[in-house]
Amino acid sequence: MLRLFVARQVVPALPRDERYRLGDQLLRAARATTANIAEGYRRFHYLDNAKFCSNARSSCWEVLDHLITGNDESSPGSGL
Repeated sequence: MLRLFVARQVVPALPRDERYRLGDQLLRAARATTANIAEGYRRFHYLDNAKFCSNARSSCWEVLDHLITGNDESSPGSGL
């Protein structure tokens, strides 16, 4: 859901110049979330899976940070 939300709703709403900067970072982080979960699935040792799940959680936080940054920089009075 996160990946689709970012790709279909957030990136198209970004200003044109930010679609290639912030949009690219958002898409990469959102895709990394599901990719890490898939890569960790069915690992032979639970610690391997835990590491990939930790990476996925970090990618979710990265998406959140990018969304907050984009919102802050586009708010009135920000100079952008």
